[in-house]
Amino acid sequence: MARFPEVYKDKRYLAARAIVQQRDRGLCQRCRRMGKIKPGRNCHHIIELTEQNKTNPAIAFNPNNMELACAVS
Repeated sequence: MARFPEVYKDKRYLAARAIVQQRDRGLCQRCRRMGKIKPGRNCHHIIELTEQNKTNPAIAFNPNNMELACAVS
């Protein structure tokens, strides 16, 4: 289960996720950096969401702070 479901249900997050999926062409960006091609299934926040920053739109809803990943660690 997601740590912050209120973020992942927010319309701003859903819009940002759609932008990221299109921008990243459905591919895992972590794998691409290692020369591999794998589908991206999860939209990952580069700067991790925390209790302190989950309401900050520049972190929670900014496509520049997101990338597709095949797995989220």
